[in-house]
Amino acid sequence: MQFKSFRLLTVLAIIVSNIVTPFAQATTSLRQEERISPSQRIYSETDFQARLARMEQLLEEKRRQSGVPGMSVVIVKDDKIVYAKGFGMRDVEKNLPVTAETIFPIGSNTKAFTGMLLAMSADDGKLSFADSPRKYLPYFKLQDAEADKKITLRDLMIHNSGLAETDLIWQLGTLNRQEVIRAVSQAKPTAALGERYQYQNIMVSAAGEAVARAQNSTWEQLVSRRIFKPLGMTRTVLSLPAMTRSKDYAFGYRYDQAAKKAERLPYRRESATSSIAPAGAIYSNAEEMGSWLRLMLAGGIIDGKRLVSEKNFGEIVSPQLKNINNSGVDYGLGWFILNRKGSQVLQHGGSIDGFRAKIALMPKERLGFVILTNSHVTPLLAPGTTGGGTAEEIIWSNLLDEPQTVEAQASKNPSSAAAIPQSGGDGEKYKELTGTYEAEVGGRKLTLRLAAQDGKFSVLRAGQRARALIEKSGDAFSIAGVPDTFGISVKRNEAGKAVSILFKQPNGSVELPRVEDFKSPISTEELQSKVVAALGGEANLRKHRTLEMTYDINFVNQGVTGTGTISAKTPNFKLNTVVLSALGKRVGTIREYFDGATGGFESSFEPPRIKNARESAQELIASDFYEPLKWNELYQTIEITGTTKVGDEETYVVVKTPETGAPVTDFISTKSYLPIRRNSTSGVTKYDDYRTVDGVMLPFKWTIENSDTGEQIINVKTAKFDVPIADSVFIKTTGKD
Repeated sequence: MQFKSFRLLTVLAIIVSNIVTPFAQATTSLRQEERISPSQRIYSETDFQARLARMEQLLEEKRRQSGVPGMSVVIVKDDKIVYAKGFGMRDVEKNLPVTAETIFPIGSNTKAFTGMLLAMSADDGKLSFADSPRKYLPYFKLQDAEADKKITLRDLMIHNSGLAETDLIWQLGTLNRQEVIRAVSQAKPTAALGERYQYQNIMVSAAGEAVARAQNSTWEQLVSRRIFKPLGMTRTVLSLPAMTRSKDYAFGYRYDQAAKKAERLPYRRESATSSIAPAGAIYSNAEEMGSWLRLMLAGGIIDGKRLVSEKNFGEIVSPQLKNINNSGVDYGLGWFILNRKGSQVLQHGGSIDGFRAKIALMPKERLGFVILTNSHVTPLLAPGTTGGGTAEEIIWSNLLDEPQTVEAQASKNPSSAAAIPQSGGDGEKYKELTGTYEAEVGGRKLTLRLAAQDGKFSVLRAGQRARALIEKSGDAFSIAGVPDTFGISVKRNEAGKAVSILFKQPNGSVELPRVEDFKSPISTEELQSKVVAALGGEANLRKHRTLEMTYDINFVNQGVTGTGTISAKTPNFKLNTVVLSALGKRVGTIREYFDGATGGFESSFEPPRIKNARESAQELIASDFYEPLKWNELYQTIEITGTTKVGDEETYVVVKTPETGAPVTDFISTKSYLPIRRNSTSGVTKYDDYRTVDGVMLPFKWTIENSDTGEQIINVKTAKFDVPIADSVFIKTTGKD
């Protein structure tokens, strides 16, 4: 629900493979006392201070356990900053500590500032929430004519434009802000205007630009003059260069679980961030974000001065879009609105390369907090709309004096074995629970499998990595690596047989009945033999040693097109290069390579990245030139779990689970025995237009559905076997010695 890095595509999938110091120092800012005026200080009762102390201890414990290098926290209660402190390191390499003044990117929390500017401009009579964006941005256009005609400034802010996330356009860092907004006109919508919530950075950016034009100014000037200045946010800035010129700023990191260390990540390119600034380009610190909390908790008033009318402040914090995606959560103008045990909560998250942040407040309780971290992904802060991250739960449960969680109790009393989750152990112990569980959720089928994976009892979901299950008590399990607000519990019938599981989420639980084991009319060995024959036969598959394909690609929901080349070579070499275009010009390149042992990604818009051990293990299978001939070698288990239709085609559902990594699910025609679809970590790929090339059947059209980029259509232009390809082309090209 915030800025996300564009996940580079693994487009070969089935195509090529089928043929082819004890307590870390928590430092209070040295200048904190002089910066907090007497009217802001609070000397609370003893028990509140005790709660803060307990909270601080738990936050530090969980920060260290999660591998988060640094964190800064501010808490506001009754219009006063009652807590502002830094934890850990802002610069791991130089051992520099985080303080309450350390500047972090706040990412998509910027959207609430843009919503505030919209409300202020409505107060000024400069615009109306119901205005068309084109009134201020003549170049604004949507592909859907009806949406283009009816969309309003309000719609831009609440993520109901009909467009999915079009983040690839701005992340390229090639187009300026106006060009990014123009490029969206080429993106195909995935819903009608107002039909459903779909997070949309560029639409919010367009709203910010429209406000700026209405005020005959720039978004940067407006947010500085109308918000930062009256709030005294003198060190809050709007660009990466400005942040790095300050004396106290954080570097971003990604925690390497295998190596047990934090890896520094490069900052997102300034050209990219500035192109989407109203949606996510504010850089601030805990102390100054405390002033923003005070403004929000006081209903638009700071130190007795009203900055926005009561009426239009109400627009900001009122549900503009209700029950988004059946989650029970509403959306205002830059705020998620939800209920926590009878109290209304306004919150939002933000993340961008190496950083994650969360803002949350309870207006009725006049209580709120901001958490800033320099870790890209962390269970401390949940990425979704409903909160539930470890740090969030620690703060709320302690400050509201709620019953403590299992984690909090365990931390307080480590000797209590009942409170500490035990390892799930191997799959044999839980053999009777292994199987498939599924249910319809929000119009889509949710399928989870419980099985042994990597020597542990795990939950598996198609296209995602396996997650170990950790026994808490009886039939209740937590999920390794995710907040404790998620979990799985088993329901049994009177005979004691497991009949369903409850999948616990922050916004409620979903019951998934157990699917009875499918009695396949064909064995996996027989099916494999028929697949090999359908693809051209073993002799034809084995006679080839290389393949080169050229293709056109249309990122249908992004407004980006491209051309590419795939090169594959036995046994496991792979190279995929793409040249991207938008608005009629070249805007970027992508290169994904694998040399049979290691691989990585290189692009014009992201820093190069080497695939980790898990990714490399999966790639070793996905890029195997003779995968159709080697099912039993490559996969630990192969199961035909049922039949289903893919379009008009009846297919066998084949789940292939490797010893390490996520399973893949293939859908194989019951008539032609050709692969029709594959679900993997790369998304859902459908295959059409099979043609014979030198004795081998190849699909010349691939339709990929990916959660990051939406739909991509690939049309193969040429395909040639046994083209001479040197091994040297499959290695990295950046950072060579």
